[in-house]
Amino acid sequence: MMGRIGLTLAIVVGVVAVATVGDARPPDTSVVVGEVSTLGADHADVLPALRGMVEDEVGAIDKASLPRGAGPTILSVSLVHMESRETEDGSAHGVRGVEISCEVSGALRSARRGAMFAVLEGRASARGDARSAASLEHATLRAAVSSAVSRVGDAMKRRR
Repeated sequence: MMGRIGLTLAIVVGVVAVATVGDARPPDTSVVVGEVSTLGADHADVLPALRGMVEDEVGAIDKASLPRGAGPTILSVSLVHMESRETEDGSAHGVRGVEISCEVSGALRSARRGAMFAVLEGRASARGDARSAASLEHATLRAAVSSAVSRVGDAMKRRR
């Protein structure tokens, strides 16, 4: 009887030891989206789209490119500038054009300590027909977000 208990105990300890070793993972190097905002109330209507764009870009980050052991990181993003300006394209028909410029700013901080360690900026601009201004604004915002988020990996590597 004592032999069976000893053998059972040895098997349980062995299984627990293997499960513990199998769970030994490198420290979390995830990047999560924190606050998403706009400066001023002028562009508050783009907040849901901005958050979705930031989440899409963060989800597309190649986790293998992030430094090991960096720990969980929070990325907060703000729309700093968005301007649409009508122009004349100079044609004989007087077709109105639009120029759009956009700037977003991001802050990376440690999820463990809350310390900010990098500021990221992304800018984009576009020109087109004024009739498609809304879709151009959306595309320009997406390009600025992509530009900022593309710098996350390098910023995390410089932190070390």
